[in-house]
Amino acid sequence: MPDRHNEYELDESGLMNIVSKYEDMIQNHTLVYFDTDDLLDIIEFYTQTLQTQKARNAIEFALYLHPDHVDFIIYKIRYLYDDDQKKEAYQLLDQIKHYQSNEVKFLIAELCLNEGKSQEAFEIFEEISIMEDDPMEIWMDITLCYIDKGDKDAYIWIQKMMNKGYTLDNSQEFRDIWCEYHSAFDMYEEIVPALKKSLDENPYSITHWNALTRCYLYLELIELAFDAVEYSLAIDDKNLEAMDLKAKCHLMSENFEEAFRIYQSLLSQCKPFQRGNALMNLANTCYFSQDYTSCINYCNQTIQESTVLQKNARLLKACAYMELDDKQNFFECMKESISYHKHEIKKEPKLTQMLNTLMINYSKRYNEPVFEKLIELWNL
Repeated sequence: MPDRHNEYELDESGLMNIVSKYEDMIQNHTLVYFDTDDLLDIIEFYTQTLQTQKARNAIEFALYLHPDHVDFIIYKIRYLYDDDQKKEAYQLLDQIKHYQSNEVKFLIAELCLNEGKSQEAFEIFEEISIMEDDPMEIWMDITLCYIDKGDKDAYIWIQKMMNKGYTLDNSQEFRDIWCEYHSAFDMYEEIVPALKKSLDENPYSITHWNALTRCYLYLELIELAFDAVEYSLAIDDKNLEAMDLKAKCHLMSENFEEAFRIYQSLLSQCKPFQRGNALMNLANTCYFSQDYTSCINYCNQTIQESTVLQKNARLLKACAYMELDDKQNFFECMKESISYHKHEIKKEPKLTQMLNTLMINYSKRYNEPVFEKLIELWNL
C-alpha cells in the first residue's frame, strides 16, 4: 500500500528546486513567471505534504498567471467545496462546464459522490472510462476517488479491473490499488500477499518494504514488522520513512526510550514541512511513556507548527491533562478542539470516537454540569 500521503517519501528530482524558487519569490515579495506544469507540481507537492494553506495560495497565484486554465479552476472548486463554500464552488463550476473534458466530468462526478448522488456519479464515471482505449488509469483514479470518500463502492471499479484480466500476479498497478483499497478499510490481511508478490519482483523496493512494515504494525505482528523495516534500512539507512516506522515498532514494543531517540533524530533531519509530524510523534511517545508534561509541551509545539495536526494535538493534550487530573485545562482543550475543529473531527471516525470517549470519561470522573457545555458545542 504505497502511501499516497507519506511525507517522508517524495520524488525530489527537480521538484524541490521549483518549490524553492516559488518560496523565494513569496519571501522576497517579487513576481516570477512559472509555466503551468511547474505550478501544478507546486500545488501537488503542497497538497501531498498536507500544507493546505500553501496549496491554496499557490492555486490563487496560478490563477493570477493563468486565469483560464481549467486544472487550476478545478483545484479551486475543490477547496471551495471542502471549505463548505458550496455556492461559490458551483458558480465556478458553471463557468467551465462547457469544456466537456474528462477532467471537468470527473469533477462533476466527484461532487455528485459528495452530495450522495451515487448513481449519477457512477454513470458519469462510466461514461468517462468507456471513452478510453485502456481504461486502467482512469479506473484507478475513480477507485481512489471513492476511497477518499470512504465509500466501499470503490470495489466496483477494482472488479472491473479484474474482469479485464488484471490480477495480483500480473500487474503492479493492480497490486497498488488493491492495497490502497484494503488499507483504507482496515483489511490488512488482504494486503500482505500483494506486497510479498511486489517484493518478489523487486526485492530492493523500499516503498514496498515500508508498506509491509506498516501493514504488520496494523496487524500487531511486531517481530515481522521489525524484520521488514530492517530490510528497508539495509537498502537505505537514511530513509526517513523507514526510520519513522522503526520508531513505531519500538513504540508498540513499549521501548519508549528508543522510540523517543529515533523521533528526536527525525526531528533534527526532517524538512520544515515535516516538523509538525515529528513533534506529534514525540508527543505520542511521551504520552504512552506517561510523561504527560512533556507530552503537553510537544503538543503545543505541534499546534504552532502544523495547522493540519492541530486537532490531533489538542485532543492528545486533553488526554494528558485528564491523566494529570487537571480538569480546568482539560475542559479548555476540549472546548478548543470542538470550537476550532468540530467539522474536521466529524469527518474522521477515529478522532470522533476519541473525542466522545474523552467526554464520557470526563462526565464519569467529575460529574459536573460543565460537561453539558461540551455536549452543546458538539451538537451545534
